[in-house]
Amino acid sequence: MAYEGGFEDICIVFAVTEGVYMDWGQHLADAGSELGNDFYGEWITLHREVVLGPFVRFVESVVDAVPESGLKRLSNVFKRTLQYENRFWNMAYSGETW
Repeated sequence: MAYEGGFEDICIVFAVTEGVYMDWGQHLADAGSELGNDFYGEWITLHREVVLGPFVRFVESVVDAVPESGLKRLSNVFKRTLQYENRFWNMAYSGETW
């Protein structure tokens, strides 16, 4: 897949992954969670809307501008990205097996 796609494919992958991480980071920052923790605090700070928001909005704008003829391909990339993200988190929770 890495050698098959174009710029829009990269943008949909970032919209999926970074958009979700930004939502988590912002939620955690709003709740005041672990901001003083050396391990979690930096991750939360980097994934807040103020830091990651402009990038996420940019990649979303690229995806939004894709003509209808390219949406089926992007839909497949979107679904595959979600599958890999799901596998990544399941693996993290199950001792690195899938």
